[in-house]
Amino acid sequence: MISIRLPFVGQCLALLLLLLICSWISLFSWSVITITPMDALHALYDMNAESIAQHIVHDLRLPRVLIGIMVGANLAAAGVIMQGLTQNPLASPSVLGINAGAALGMATVSTIAPWFGLLGTSAAAIIGGGIAWAFVMLLGSAWRGGNEHGRLVLAGVAISALCAALTKAVIIIAEDQAAGVLTWLAGSLTDARWHTFDALWPVCIIGLLGALFIAPRSIYYSLATIMLATLAYRLCG
Repeated sequence: MISIRLPFVGQCLALLLLLLICSWISLFSWSVITITPMDALHALYDMNAESIAQHIVHDLRLPRVLIGIMVGANLAAAGVIMQGLTQNPLASPSVLGINAGAALGMATVSTIAPWFGLLGTSAAAIIGGGIAWAFVMLLGSAWRGGNEHGRLVLAGVAISALCAALTKAVIIIAEDQAAGVLTWLAGSLTDARWHTFDALWPVCIIGLLGALFIAPRSIYYSLATIMLATLAYRLCG
């Protein structure tokens, strides 16, 4: 069996090409109203104000695609940095309780002070996720180094369960705000519009630039892990 291995740059370019193709197809596929590829193309640079199909592409689908790409890029960068900083290949937002902590912070602010709006709930999610992560690191003794993967995972599961229980309690207590909180918890690009993109892209750019600034340590850790796995494979094989 012949296997073809591309260099790292080639793999990145191939994945980028696949992303562009999928993004392009998503602009005119699976629609109740017929949207042709030409409608999607004209919506990008020469939109007809009287065309409903082009308005759907420009005002609804294009901002959803761009926001989805930005969110995915930041999640990927966050995962790599987290694994590098904790020197733990099991580290992820869900394992370390960050998702549950962010959900608890968002649910609390959304029910107690809903007038804070998007900025307030986003800040609450960041603070809640950071506090949960700090507790997991403390309980899991991650700052001491060593090979404490199991202990870190157990601490993350415990903090996640606690935050999830508190989030459900908040939803039960404040039933009037339950629908909005559940929409946030599920996550959706349905309401994504250009004003959402305008508010999101500066934060995403800052986050990605910060990731590039502290990425070398994460990359070195990933490369070391790959080298150790390759060495172990050669010794065992």
